Amino acid sequence: MKADPVRTRPAWPAWPARQPTQRLEHDMTDEQTKGAISKARGRVEAAVGKLTGNRRGQLQGQVRQVKGSAQEALGDLQAAPEPRGKGAQR
Repeated sequence: MKADPVRTRPAWPAWPARQPTQRLEHDMTDEQTKGAISKARGRVEAAVGKLTGNRRGQLQGQVRQVKGSAQEALGDLQAAPEPRGKGAQR
C-alpha cells in the first residue's frame, strides 16, 4: 500500500495581502474617527475614576463618551449618501 502524501502548509500568509490601492469597504469620516477616539478615551477616564474613587473623573469620562457618540452621529450624517430619485430634494 502507498502511504498518504505528506500535507504541506501553505506559505505564510495563507491569505492574499490587501493591496495599498484597495479601499476598505467603509471609510470613516474625520468626525466618526474623532468620536470613536473620544468615546474610548471617556471609557478609560471613567474606569480610572471608578478605580481611584474620583467621582469627578468618572463624570468627566461619561460626558466625554456622550460627546463622542454625538460626534460619531455627526460623522454618520456626513457619510450618508445623498438621496436620489423622484422624491429627492434639489
